[in-house]
Amino acid sequence: MHSRKRIQPAPKPGVKAVSIQTVERSKYKIRRRPTKTRGIAIDLEYWYKGARFRPTLGYNLTNDAIDTAAAEMVLKIQNGMVNQVQERHAAGSMTMADFKAAYLDELRERRVADIHRAEKVIDTYLIVHFTMPLRKIRYSDGQGYIKQRRAANPQPSDGTIAREWSILNSLLNFAAQVGELDVNPLSGITAPASGARNRLPTSEEMAAIAQHATDRLKRAACIAMNTGLRCEKVWMIRPTMIVWEPDGPWLELPAPRSKKKGNPTRLPLNACAYTALTAGEGMEPNERIFHEWAAPGALSKAWARGAEDAACGDLRFHDLRRWFSSTLEDLGAEEGEEAVNREVVKHLMGHQASDVLEKHYLVRSKGWSKKLRRAVEQLANRYSDYLTNSAHS
Repeated sequence: MHSRKRIQPAPKPGVKAVSIQTVERSKYKIRRRPTKTRGIAIDLEYWYKGARFRPTLGYNLTNDAIDTAAAEMVLKIQNGMVNQVQERHAAGSMTMADFKAAYLDELRERRVADIHRAEKVIDTYLIVHFTMPLRKIRYSDGQGYIKQRRAANPQPSDGTIAREWSILNSLLNFAAQVGELDVNPLSGITAPASGARNRLPTSEEMAAIAQHATDRLKRAACIAMNTGLRCEKVWMIRPTMIVWEPDGPWLELPAPRSKKKGNPTRLPLNACAYTALTAGEGMEPNERIFHEWAAPGALSKAWARGAEDAACGDLRFHDLRRWFSSTLEDLGAEEGEEAVNREVVKHLMGHQASDVLEKHYLVRSKGWSKKLRRAVEQLANRYSDYLTNSAHS
């Protein structure tokens, strides 16, 4: 490390001046940390009265600027001018809520694509369960989290819990890496396996649910089965998103927030989906069609209640999306049907495009639109037959 010149900052109002010798004797270290977007971060590590402080002094500082910033920070710490979060940090009592901001900053430095999902999981589930300081988390707390989530209503899949567990362990591993924890206390716990789910709704189950569901819930289910949209996207649809082209109605959706939960930005609507979207009472163009549900979770819970009343409580709203994709894959098996190309299915599902041509140049081409339109129209025929079988159940 380079030779340092100790710089005594000018006394500030209300701050007791500290001599150069005091700063020189203080046990502090300077650590340089490369970041992906802001250059070299300069961190101070300073022990004072048995407590450790580790503030960031700045980025890309010169040696003289580091000395000046370090001396000023030492004065602030010695005079009790650190903020409350730093005090909790130094006392070793930082909670998950306190540590959240640092962890999300780290994800941004790593350029993680879907920070929104991590933040939502932390706010909705992790902080609520892990209220104790990080250093007091025990393996029993982790086991209790898994049991609690499995007992929730609606019950999440093991795959959902596994994704939450992955975020939890990533946060705790980072806390151990930067010294907030000695080790991750939950690393030895066997997490739920994230297996592929293959549950599909049968016509008999849909008929049973229809007997208990409201009209708006049946319409939402119809849209999901004929568009393949996730619950949140069905919930957010507004009349202004429906546009007419020469070949019929299309739904224009906002770009997805992440690659993991993609959606097509333009989706052809067959007669079943269009009728379900427009069958409600008149509303303002910018008002959500399913405005009765204040949040996507409310739609999911309404479906869970209907499925439970129909004695098929393990059937989730997301399984309707799986019916959409499976039925598209099966098109061509019946006489007179045309098989649907796998790339068409992937596009309608919102899965990542396989090449640049499809992703950037085929979105509005007439030939590509014709393929998408043909697929959803054939799906409508299958859906009509599906409803007929439900009526005869």
